[in-house]
Amino acid sequence: MAPFGPEDSTSFFGREPMLERLLEQLATAIGDGGPRVLVGASGSGKTSLLNAGLVAAVRDRGLPGVSGSVGWPGRRFTPGADPLQRLVNALDAPDARDLIASEPDHVTELAEAALSRRPGETLLVIVDQLEELFTLCTDPTARTAFLASLAALAAARDNARPLVLVVIALRADFYGHALAHPELVAALRDRQIPIEPMTSQQLREAIEKPAAANGWTVADGLVDIVVNDLGSDSAATAGALPLLSHAMWSTWGRRDGAALTVAGYRETGGIAHAIKQSAEYIYSDADQAGQDALRLMLPRLVRVRADGDADTAQPADRAGLTRGVADPDTAQKVLDRMTEARLITMDHDTVRLSHEALLREWPRLREWINIDRDWLHRSQRFIADSREWQHSGFDTALLYRGSQLAAIRDRDLPTDNDPILADTVATEFLTAALRSENRRNRQRYAIITLLGFLVIALALIVVAATVVPMDRRAELRAFLTTCRAGLRPEDVGVPAYGVRRRVPGLRREELAMLAGISVTHYTRLEQGNTTSVSTETLNAIAAALRLDSAGREYLGNLIHPPKTVALGITEAHPDLRCLVDAITDVPAFVMGRYGNILARNRMTDLTFFDFSAVPPEHRTFPHAVFLYETARPWYPPQDWAEIAFRAASYVRLMWSRYPGDSDLLAFISEMNSVSADFRRLWDAHTVHDGPLQPHRFTHPQVGYLDLSQQMMRLVGVDDQALVTYSVTEGCHTREALRRLALLDTPARVALPTA
Repeated sequence: MAPFGPEDSTSFFGREPMLERLLEQLATAIGDGGPRVLVGASGSGKTSLLNAGLVAAVRDRGLPGVSGSVGWPGRRFTPGADPLQRLVNALDAPDARDLIASEPDHVTELAEAALSRRPGETLLVIVDQLEELFTLCTDPTARTAFLASLAALAAARDNARPLVLVVIALRADFYGHALAHPELVAALRDRQIPIEPMTSQQLREAIEKPAAANGWTVADGLVDIVVNDLGSDSAATAGALPLLSHAMWSTWGRRDGAALTVAGYRETGGIAHAIKQSAEYIYSDADQAGQDALRLMLPRLVRVRADGDADTAQPADRAGLTRGVADPDTAQKVLDRMTEARLITMDHDTVRLSHEALLREWPRLREWINIDRDWLHRSQRFIADSREWQHSGFDTALLYRGSQLAAIRDRDLPTDNDPILADTVATEFLTAALRSENRRNRQRYAIITLLGFLVIALALIVVAATVVPMDRRAELRAFLTTCRAGLRPEDVGVPAYGVRRRVPGLRREELAMLAGISVTHYTRLEQGNTTSVSTETLNAIAAALRLDSAGREYLGNLIHPPKTVALGITEAHPDLRCLVDAITDVPAFVMGRYGNILARNRMTDLTFFDFSAVPPEHRTFPHAVFLYETARPWYPPQDWAEIAFRAASYVRLMWSRYPGDSDLLAFISEMNSVSADFRRLWDAHTVHDGPLQPHRFTHPQVGYLDLSQQMMRLVGVDDQALVTYSVTEGCHTREALRRLALLDTPARVALPTA
């Protein structure tokens, strides 16, 4: 599963057409300059193409039509957390980081120095895995300086060959991140090299030719089986090369003499299961100490995202990786076995996953990551922010404070298993933040004392005029009871033994058994006692109740309520407003915490109804669903029921996320008092966060519409969402929306009589 290196060029087959195209592009760069960007899916073979293909080809035969290019020197690296340091290291100038950070153009002087003993030659700089620039590097200034340095290196020179040819490899799902940087836009537009899926014939060559070159034979029919297992869908096979590599390497381990056999291939689990089978075998064969060590260490090799998208591999130093392991010798043994199976790669001081395919193909690792996701993301973010604080010269404005600091300060982790305490800079960052927070608290104390009685009196008046906050203990009891009642024993593998049950769903003791906790502990929790509930216990209960991500978050908010009094937002974020204004052919709006519409385009009013005809405080999605009578007849009853369910469920999730928002509390009180439908759905204790698919109704002016809804949130702006819609080009709905856009008057709104 590990990529090919330059030393493997004699076993690298099947990519000859792509290699020739890449070499021709670099030959062209001799004249026009500029970096070349190799773009492909994860697992499409970018690294192997660069190493065993490009580097080896330049070493052995040079660039086509470019005299004297044989043996040109090359430097390969990935950006890592500090891309500028990686770059100057590659140019043999490790002390020059600060120089190019402030003046990127000076990087050409470093390249000239690196080539001083090789006059007339050009340096080949390969930046692999550019996505690390967006996942591991958190300093936007460093990102900009790094990209500017690459552009300066690759720039064409008058009447002379360029000093440097720059090749960048980018994972396709980070294309949008790259386009956000002006330094990369021209390269992606004019000098992009998409890596194509391998054809069936190329896959055959990738299997048969390395075997022949090494004196092995391939059993009749084996190649046909492997190619068939890979499938004919180019989208599916584009990222399947690590699966092929691992399956064939495992088959070689089960060879019969010098023959690769069908039986050996079948024993590996084939393309679909070879990686999973190898990893699971090592885990299952380890003793308890070894299993515990793998459980602790492997999630540390993953850079996670809070939403679960785009998880990526990240390197870890050996000392940090094994911190907290009870038996270091056992930990080293299981790491050695993972290395022998080519699942991880170790060098003298770092460890990394051999390929991110392990994240996709091993369910046990995915489960571990999902269980630890919240804390992994929070601690990784904190460690990254500590680096930015260090690079800024310890700017106090970057220190955590308030609820952000409290979430780190109040973490419940054993010292030996705390990644923050394992990191020197992060520990200093935390200490500085705590000291700064203590100083602010002392400075505020006198003012708070003087104004305390006034604030309390004012708060009592406000609460009395709006709504009494809801009882979280009662909500927790109701939520757990409702979820438990919705699970049938036979659906979760609990034997019913033919006994007739007086109440539906699971009993408390059955739920506790599924969660792996004591009945007493669970009973106390269901009764509203939330003390000493660890993250592990919370995750176990959520899994036993089969909660989705929204349900998991809601349960966590009830057990560990957010500590801040969050104020409601009444204006759309400027970036979201710009997006809404730019969308003219479909409805688009910005939705706030309780479904309040903070910004909208003209098509929103034309498609649904004229929101300007109602008071600003009633311009909300729940008001539209439960109180306005205009739109309900447009929808089939079952679709309207789903819309109403999601509206109430979304508000309940927002209530748990922002418990101190008085506007939100008042809104919930109002809706419960004026809408029986809302009250009924609110009492169902369901939560939801996501788009409605599909959104179908019959518009009175243009007829039937079939829309697909999308929701998007900006990073760091989790209480607003851009809601927009898409349709298939050429369908009736597209034409209907075009006719709708020509209308002058939106549908009329029937205001509530209450």
